[in-house]
This record gives sequence, C-alpha cells and structure tokens, in this order.
Amino acid sequence: TLWGRVLEPFERLLAPGAPPLDDASAQEAVDALCCTMAIAPALHPSLHPRILAALPMAVLGLSSAQGAVRQMSARLIAELCGAEEALSLPVMECVIRQVLPMLADADNPLRRCGAAEALHRIVQRMGMAVLPFAIFLVVPILGRMS
Repeated sequence: TLWGRVLEPFERLLAPGAPPLDDASAQEAVDALCCTMAIAPALHPSLHPRILAALPMAVLGLSSAQGAVRQMSARLIAELCGAEEALSLPVMECVIRQVLPMLADADNPLRRCGAAEALHRIVQRMGMAVLPFAIFLVVPILGRMS
C-alpha cells in the first residue's frame, strides 16, 4: 500500500529507541521522507491525521547523525508548514513545542543543527506567511545567541 511504502520505513527507522542508522537504512529513511514530502501537500484533508501522526518521527530525524536524514526531515517539516492551513497549523504547533527547544540543547550539536536547519527551511518555504509565528521563532533564537 501507499502508506506502507511511504510512511512505514521512516516510522520504523526513526522511531524512539531505534538503533542508529547505517548508510543503507539512512537512504531508506531519506527516500521515505522524500516521498512523504512529495505527496503530503496533495493529500485529501481526511488523510492529514495520518501524516500528522508521523510528524514526531520527522522531528526525531532532525537529531540524526546522518546529515541527509536531518536535511530531509527539515524539508518535510517545512513543506508541511507551507501546506494548506488545516495541515500547517498543527505542524507549526509541533515546531514551536518540539523543534524550538532543541536549539537550547547545549549537549547535542546535532539536535541544534537539525532545529536550525528546520527553522531555516520553514522561513524559506513560508515566506511572508511566517510572520504570525515570528515572535515564537525569534525569541528562542535570540536567547540562544546570548
């Protein structure tokens, strides 16, 4: 099925407690994230809960040791933020609650890097539509810079 091909690999590979990714499993996760990114904006609204249920795995992908997985996770999150409002609002809430706190993780530079890349991609994808969320995005970044 479509869900088995698109969501199952990265749900399995990026689930909490999953073993670290080797090159082959990282490529499988990147492929699944890329496919999800391509189809998510075109899905019928009745299928949005299925995509939103997989969002925590994309957030976990932001802290992966594999740079390609971090990049595709950031791109997926940004694409979902730039989608229609019914999908983008829950994703932005997830970004504010889960991704922004990753910037303050002084012990794990991979988490900070993934969060910064996700924020960069979100701002790039949303353009001026990010303005209502600007206060939520700017304050943590400025706090981390001080």
